[in-house]
Amino acid sequence: MTHDPDAELGRTPAGFYRGAVVMLDALGFKGIWNRAGLRQLLEALRSLETATRKGAEDLASAIAGLRPRIAVRFLSDTVVCTVSHAIPFSEEGADGGEGAGPPMLRVGPFSVEVAIGFAAVAQSRAACLGVPLALRGCIGFGDFMVDRNFLVGPAIDEVAEHHQRAEGAVVWLLPSAEAQLDLAGGGLDGRGLPPEALLRGVPSPLKSGGGERLSIVNPLAVPGVPDFVESLLATFGDPPASEEIRRKCENTRAFLERAGRAVRGEDTGGGEDPGEP
Repeated sequence: MTHDPDAELGRTPAGFYRGAVVMLDALGFKGIWNRAGLRQLLEALRSLETATRKGAEDLASAIAGLRPRIAVRFLSDTVVCTVSHAIPFSEEGADGGEGAGPPMLRVGPFSVEVAIGFAAVAQSRAACLGVPLALRGCIGFGDFMVDRNFLVGPAIDEVAEHHQRAEGAVVWLLPSAEAQLDLAGGGLDGRGLPPEALLRGVPSPLKSGGGERLSIVNPLAVPGVPDFVESLLATFGDPPASEEIRRKCENTRAFLERAGRAVRGEDTGGGEDPGEP
């Protein structure tokens, strides 16, 4: 049998890697250097990069005792994390068919779960920085290439198109990432992240969201994260300086209340409006 190093690296035949991509940015970041010292801001961003990279690697090891290929890149307040793995991707279902292996060990679901953990750690750590940041964004799945500081490919294009749509500090799954979890049974299996780390069926907090229901990362459910809710909400100002900021603050507050109920076992993510008690 011919040895294929690209397959071991999770590459597609075209030379791209295949896996999950997270893209985040900070609400209200424009002009932040006028409110915080430049040195303090840069130190905070460096601290965030270190914490999020370590968090993703620790989670990956906890899930399967394996080390994925994780790349983290910062450009100002934009954070991109890509997760691929040395397990060849398979389009087959999650029924343990020939060559598929255990569902959560396959590249798709595995990389999406690591991406969810990365996003949750990033949100919680960012809110606790010396310069607190409120992160929003999205997670997708597909083909990409990371070469030093260059990130290209259809999966990068997809998350770049959608990562600023959230009207609040939330991180949501694009259909491409949702489909990978569906291969593994539709959710998190509790080996790396608790099931409540992803809330499914949440009414959309997106711009022009209409009646969509989304799967949104629950940063309150990730073990070991600090208490960050008050510092996160404080980033919107008291009172918020505009109606737009007030709306984003209220959407964030409503989601965090729902997220807390999920952690306490009072809410599984579907049903009522996120702002209802």
